[in-house]
Amino acid sequence: MADTKQWTKDRIDAGAEKAKQLTDQASQAAQSTKEAASNLVSSATDKAKEMASSVAQTMGDVKDRAKEWTSSAAQGIGHAAESVRDTAAHAYDVSCEATREAGRELTGFVRRYPIPSLLVGLGLGFLVGRMTRRSF
Repeated sequence: MADTKQWTKDRIDAGAEKAKQLTDQASQAAQSTKEAASNLVSSATDKAKEMASSVAQTMGDVKDRAKEWTSSAAQGIGHAAESVRDTAAHAYDVSCEATREAGRELTGFVRRYPIPSLLVGLGLGFLVGRMTRRSF
């Protein structure tokens, strides 16, 4: 009976030793997994920070380019507006001068030929009156 007790005790000790070894291995595996997960999280965090920094830099570059383009466009519009203003002023001056010249020529023609001018004026007035009367 002493042998059975010893044998049972040895088997229990062997089982306990085996359980301790398995627990140690599981603990080491858990520690390795924890370290790997920690490294993975740290690496992912670093990559996310790098990407955020890169995106921020790119957005800053885009903002700067947009400001440059806006500034260039504003300058171009300013030059175009100035050119249009100058062209319009020149056209106004030319049309005013042409109108004055036509008025002088008409006045000179009426002074040279007063009776035919009066008859032409009356004829044109009659025709315009007839045309407007038919329209209504």
